[in-house]
Amino acid sequence: MSATITTQLGEALPPGQKHAITFHLPKWTNVLRMVNKDRSIIAQLKSFYPRMMPGHVDVKALSVEVLKFLQVPEGNTTFIFTSLVSAAECIDFAVKGPRVDDENLPAIAEGPETQPMPREELSLRVLEVEKTGQRLYAVIFSMAKMPRLMHFWANAGTGITTRVAEESLPHVDSLREIPIDSPAREIPESPAHLEIKERIATLLERSPVGGERSVKVTKDDIYLYQTGMTAIYKTHKYILSTHTPPQKSALFGFAFYATLRVFSDFGPGYKLYPFGTADDLTSLTQFLESEKEAGRHVQAIWAEFPTNPSLTVPSLPRLREIANTYNALLIIDDTVGSFANIDLLGSNGVDILVTSLTKSFSGYADVMGGSAVLNPLGSRYQELKTLYTANYTLDYSPLDASVLASNSRDYLVRSHTLNTNTQSLVSYFQTHAQSPSSPIKTVQHPTTNPEFKANYDLVKRPTTEEFAAGYGYLFSIVFKNVDMLRVFYDNLNMHMGPHLGAHRTIVITYVKALYGKDLGWAGGRGLSEASMRIAPGLEDVDALIGDFENALKAVTDQDGKTEGDVEKALEGGLVSL
Repeated sequence: MSATITTQLGEALPPGQKHAITFHLPKWTNVLRMVNKDRSIIAQLKSFYPRMMPGHVDVKALSVEVLKFLQVPEGNTTFIFTSLVSAAECIDFAVKGPRVDDENLPAIAEGPETQPMPREELSLRVLEVEKTGQRLYAVIFSMAKMPRLMHFWANAGTGITTRVAEESLPHVDSLREIPIDSPAREIPESPAHLEIKERIATLLERSPVGGERSVKVTKDDIYLYQTGMTAIYKTHKYILSTHTPPQKSALFGFAFYATLRVFSDFGPGYKLYPFGTADDLTSLTQFLESEKEAGRHVQAIWAEFPTNPSLTVPSLPRLREIANTYNALLIIDDTVGSFANIDLLGSNGVDILVTSLTKSFSGYADVMGGSAVLNPLGSRYQELKTLYTANYTLDYSPLDASVLASNSRDYLVRSHTLNTNTQSLVSYFQTHAQSPSSPIKTVQHPTTNPEFKANYDLVKRPTTEEFAAGYGYLFSIVFKNVDMLRVFYDNLNMHMGPHLGAHRTIVITYVKALYGKDLGWAGGRGLSEASMRIAPGLEDVDALIGDFENALKAVTDQDGKTEGDVEKALEGGLVSL
């Protein structure tokens, strides 16, 4: 059993660095407060996932200084970007607003998010920190409109990073405003950027399925972004630009919430196949055929491999075959499977691979990053290379790249531990679930579903002396009812919050936390309110099992106590049937 966790509500995982991207959310009552958007709990957060909100102390302080310098009237606020393109896209989104009528997403209630926002209610001001040369693009708007613009900050992920804000703050005395049409200052590719790209290229060609390839990924096929969501958002935007009018996409299998929002809010929409099963493959094919017959073209098929949080695994060969038949790009997010374990490239692989480098590639929960990789053996490689060359600008700060490069040097070593810890815990819970008295209904992981395991094994990297590939670092458990989940959560000696792939184990009641107001919608797409997502860390696995065992015992004790109380009441004639 592990030592008792002393991390307080709202604090980051130890060691609690200034740029930590986690926060601890113990106790079920606090989950409910988050679901209900209780502002008092937001105020208690001392650490933030930076893409979720611009709440980091340095980002907030720099925003105050920018507003003060520009003499912006009270009642207004700002989102700061480091690229003119991203700032302009934020304004375009604010005017257009989030899509409110998408069947693939819970409905957005009438309120600040849905109210029209005329262009004249927003302004864009450009500043330069003379002592560092850093450009700041400030989108200024009424604080009352924050909920509307927050969609862009949280889902596109292109806002200023915490390290850039930290570097800029000591030099705000050198701020000067410059014309909006001033020539942009490009970020030069630093040694850290190069190290990251070369590491990714090496990992992608390490132990490929089918043997060594004739054409290999190089650093020039890899594009770095501020976050994993930025990689998805930018790739989606690039592809939208290739068709007039823009065409729909398809998403096979469920995906992370922000991914759904990006596909909904930018472009003409998408078709969701949430279960990722063989039946969904049939439905996907029927949809593509109907679009073709109507003279339309589906621009891309997207998928996660495996999906978050249900851990379904699509058939890569079938998706590739379908994409070829209908001339659609195939784009997969491999964050949960990760570079170390799965090979999705080659002549029969994806066209584009997108990854959140924030997760296991970084591994220490203190920096964000994302990547998009073009498959050099893909049939549309040259077309995509031209597209990225025309649209891509490096906006990933050398400050963040330096930390990510350093963190990722032990990626394979950590991946071994993450894989083995996860598999040990999956086996533990799977064994537990087989008992009729267990509170656990199912365990969601590629190895617990024969169809999904077969799909995964097709792309699992062969074992080498250096590394034995595994099945990733994430799984979910589903309880027989929500009350059992509540007791388990309240008695679990574990860090709790929205992250995965870190040095410490993190759990979250993912469905309850993200879809707590839309549980019927989520349930109709295969997501259970009684589920917990578990992202094992690097701790001793026996200690982790001891912690989970204690929480499970609390559930069975509570369940037994309840049954006993009912029996006593019946014996005493206190309950009528």
